[in-house]
Amino acid sequence: MPLTCDITDENQVKAALDSVIQTFGRLDVAFNGAGVEQPVQPIGDLTKETWDRVLGVNVTGTFLCMKHQIPLMLQQGAGAIAHDHPLLAPARQNPITEQPPSEGAYYLHT
Repeated sequence: MPLTCDITDENQVKAALDSVIQTFGRLDVAFNGAGVEQPVQPIGDLTKETWDRVLGVNVTGTFLCMKHQIPLMLQQGAGAIAHDHPLLAPARQNPITEQPPSEGAYYLHT
């Protein structure tokens, strides 16, 4: 069942999960792997809009997904959440970007 939503929009995240529950009756596994791809650039060259967009998807979006996934799994007594973020790998080559703070926060969710 393909689903799309803007994970920075809590209402869309909740609606997507509601759709899963309506279709399957439960949520056994969730895979959180959304990320923002953009050229790596020095942090001094970033705009606040870029910073907000990257952290909005990578950090806030992951939080919102988990915020609504966890209660569903707790209610049914089981479930698993996996995280992967392949788009963050280039940031390791240039640590003076917006990605390392985003990556750190992302993995602290797990």
